[in-house]
Amino acid sequence: MSKNKKVLKLRTYKRIKAMSFDELSEYVKGLYREGFEAGRKAGTPDVLFRALREALLSTEDIGPTRADAILKKFGEIFTRKSTDKTTGDERLTAKRPVWKEDEDFPFDSYLCCPKCGHPIINQWGPNTKPAFCQGCGQALDWTPEPEKEESEE
Repeated sequence: MSKNKKVLKLRTYKRIKAMSFDELSEYVKGLYREGFEAGRKAGTPDVLFRALREALLSTEDIGPTRADAILKKFGEIFTRKSTDKTTGDERLTAKRPVWKEDEDFPFDSYLCCPKCGHPIINQWGPNTKPAFCQGCGQALDWTPEPEKEESEE
């Protein structure tokens, strides 16, 4: 980004300056959500592979055939089965976090990744739930569980 390029228009600055604390909080949350969503959309494998291909093609001595061979190898590594027998594609299938009891504090429990057991750490506040495990990258499913119907006996 250029040093002289302004990222904020004067009209927006004046509007922000006149906001109350609550209005500013909501404005910042909205900006964060928009940026997060844009990043999520931009981070898809197709976008990543297109950007990698462009970067490879802009490198001296790498033509389309070599670039495609490198991307093929990268794709194999990305989806390769690791020691825990999970492919990259399997990690993209969202799974529900699981509750784990703390052995040291018997009345404490916390949510963990269903794959690696890493505690789910919510650093953005109680109303924000991470889309992926910070430990292994497993996609997490936060949709409410369907209510169980009681069977009549």
